[in-house]
Amino acid sequence: MSLDNPRAHHGHAAEYQQSSIPWHIRYASGANTSVTFPYSTRFVFISATTHDVHVAFASNGIGNNRYFIIPAGTTSGRLEIKCKGLWLTSTGPVTVLAGLTNVIASDFPDITGLPGIGAA
Repeated sequence: MSLDNPRAHHGHAAEYQQSSIPWHIRYASGANTSVTFPYSTRFVFISATTHDVHVAFASNGIGNNRYFIIPAGTTSGRLEIKCKGLWLTSTGPVTVLAGLTNVIASDFPDITGLPGIGAA
């Protein structure tokens, strides 16, 4: 008898309803810095300490004007976004706090080619 239990995946709503696993990183600065999460996120919170932070969801998002800006001295607030990575550009410190699900990042679909994400 097989115990072929279903694995958590990006379509399981319960993964995004339950409490999440905390994940945190701080960068001194960076140009198109890749933030790779080990699991899909339930939410993301970004803090721009002294300089504006440009945030994209694909490596070419910043160059293709597919980004948003968090002004210096502010935070993004809680962004209810499920993703497996971000790209940040800032000349000052940036803090990223994320709530992770049990969905392994490699099981999350590649969204970088979608219009509005990275594609021109």
